[in-house]
Amino acid sequence: MAEIEDGPLFTEAELHNLRAIKLVTGEDIIAVILQATDDVLQLVRPCRVGRIQRDDGNISLVLAKWQMLTEDPIINLSMGSVMCLSKVTKKIEDFYVRIVGQQIEEESIENNTAEYKWPDHLDEILKDKSKLN
Repeated sequence: MAEIEDGPLFTEAELHNLRAIKLVTGEDIIAVILQATDDVLQLVRPCRVGRIQRDDGNISLVLAKWQMLTEDPIINLSMGSVMCLSKVTKKIEDFYVRIVGQQIEEESIENNTAEYKWPDHLDEILKDKSKLN
């Protein structure tokens, strides 16, 4: 199991709730279901499932962060968006844990090295536009 500084990424109980989820949009995602109600699924680190056909004709699966514009590891999904849920194989579980571990590492590197700075030239552009009003 992939590990972070404080221990494993997921407990065995959490991985027991790892599911493949087919959305009404046709999209496939994989996530640990943290909590479920009649209306909402609370998902931990959902990943979009992609398929790539290789030159030899075989299909490879690709997992990517599902909600790219958020840093939140927990996403609420409306049950009305779900067509079906199913348990994944051990092989897919291991793949998911490895990919999520890589995502966490990349996020950690980005958070430690990337420092956003407002470009000075934008101040001048905005200042000039405000004179027009």
